[in-house]
Amino acid sequence: MTKRRWALAIVMVAVFGCRDDAHKASAPKPAPVITGIIPTQVTPRGYRIGEITGDGFDPKAPVRVLFGTIVSPRAAVVTKNKVQVEIPPGKDGTEVEVRVEVAGYEPAVVPAKLKYVEGLEDPDEAPRGSDHE
Repeated sequence: MTKRRWALAIVMVAVFGCRDDAHKASAPKPAPVITGIIPTQVTPRGYRIGEITGDGFDPKAPVRVLFGTIVSPRAAVVTKNKVQVEIPPGKDGTEVEVRVEVAGYEPAVVPAKLKYVEGLEDPDEAPRGSDHE
């Protein structure tokens, strides 16, 4: 019976020891440092492409960007200093927190909120001139 207890003790140490090591190995890396977002204001229709700037982004890792509770339809880490993102539509007059989640890293928040403002020039709109009237 003593041999069985020793065997059980060895198995428990191996199982729990491995589990703790696996947990430590999967801990996320520190969040990237985010310095800003371009543009800081968009029309309620959204903006085709925006940039989140900072340092410590991983170009090999998938990224997800949230504008308030809305997930951007497209986002990509372009360099260790830049994420390109499609800014989704929002409600006029609202300001939303922008959260960047790079796989394997702690999430990070853009220091300033993004504001949706009606009446801004929309870069996706075709220029109006005498040819179109």
